[in-house]
Amino acid sequence: MSNTEIGILQTINSNQYYITYKNNFVNLFKSEAMSSVVKIKTIADVNKSLNNKYFILSTPSNSYCIYFNVDSVGVGPQVSFSFSTIVISISENDNANTISTTIKSKLDSLYSNVFITAIDGDELTITNEETGKNDYLTVDGNTNFNISLIQNGSDSFSKIKSEIPDEKLYEILDASVNDSGDLTILGIYNTSNKTIDENNKPLWSNIYFKDTKTYSSWINF
Repeated sequence: MSNTEIGILQTINSNQYYITYKNNFVNLFKSEAMSSVVKIKTIADVNKSLNNKYFILSTPSNSYCIYFNVDSVGVGPQVSFSFSTIVISISENDNANTISTTIKSKLDSLYSNVFITAIDGDELTITNEETGKNDYLTVDGNTNFNISLIQNGSDSFSKIKSEIPDEKLYEILDASVNDSGDLTILGIYNTSNKTIDENNKPLWSNIYFKDTKTYSSWINF
C-alpha cells in the first residue's frame, strides 16, 4: 500500500475542492473559505411575549445577542459579557412580518459591514460578511423563532468529509467527485474466496482486482 497521500484540486459546482487519498481513505476539503448563512422564521408578539427574549448570531470574530425591547420596557437578558448586544425595539402585538422587517432594518442600518440580509415575509436570511468558522453557535435563546443553519461557515481547506467508502477497498488509485456529489474511485478491491481442501475443510483466500466504482450521493453540497 502507498505511504504517500495524493491530492487533487477539483472544481465542483463552480467551487474549488481538494480531494486527498491514501491507501483506502479519502478526504474532501473545501479549498475556499465560506460564510455562515442562517434562516430565521419569526413569530408575532402577543401581549409583550417577546420582551427581553433573544437569539444569538455569530461570526468568526464576534457573537451578538439580539434581544427585543417591547414598548421600551425591556431591560435585556443576562448573557456572556463577551457578546455584543443588539436591541430590536418593537411594539406590543407586532406581527411576524413586522418583526422580521425590524430586525433587517436594524442590521442593515448599523451592521451592514457584518451581515447581509434578505427577507421574504416572516423569513429572514442572514449571511455573514466575514468568511470562516464562527466564533460561537447561532442559536435561539428563548424567542421560539425557527432558526436553521443553511450553510456552515468554514475556514479555507476545511475538511468536509473523511472516510473509507468501501470495506472491500484495499487501495485508491484515483478519485473524483461530480456536481451531484457522487464519488468515483479507481482502486484495488479485494474479495474473499472459499475453497474446500481434500479433507473437506474450508480454505479462505483474498483475491485482489482493479475496478472503478461510483458511490452515489457520497456528499451533499
